[in-house]
Amino acid sequence: MNILIVEDNKEVRDFFYEMVNSLGRHEISILTNGRNALSVLADPDHGFDLVLLDIEMPRMSGSKVVDMIHDRVKVNFVIITGTPYELPQLPEQIQVLRKPIEYGDLEAVIATVEKRLAASDGPQQDSDPVPSKT
Repeated sequence: MNILIVEDNKEVRDFFYEMVNSLGRHEISILTNGRNALSVLADPDHGFDLVLLDIEMPRMSGSKVVDMIHDRVKVNFVIITGTPYELPQLPEQIQVLRKPIEYGDLEAVIATVEKRLAASDGPQQDSDPVPSKT
């Protein structure tokens, strides 16, 4: 599975990379801001199955990326947030994981996407709820 991690904080990026890498053989790419993610995902041949997207980043927030592109791309978005504040309105199929992320929560997200991909021709948005920290 091809996974894109979009996170501006180096320590958090490294943490997510190590977590995802420990879950199996995945192709992992990393971007540091939403504007770059938007550019990459706008290409119909981007090849990503799952995007782990921080909600608060410089240049363009994760919620702005989702607002601008979620209905035009075939990819599973998971918003990562550490903010205790109410999140902006997101499409209901967008999953949310709250920091600190627990290994089991990320593992459940990846397993759900893998099962769906195995049963379909490509990435599709998840409508199943995923455990999240509240």
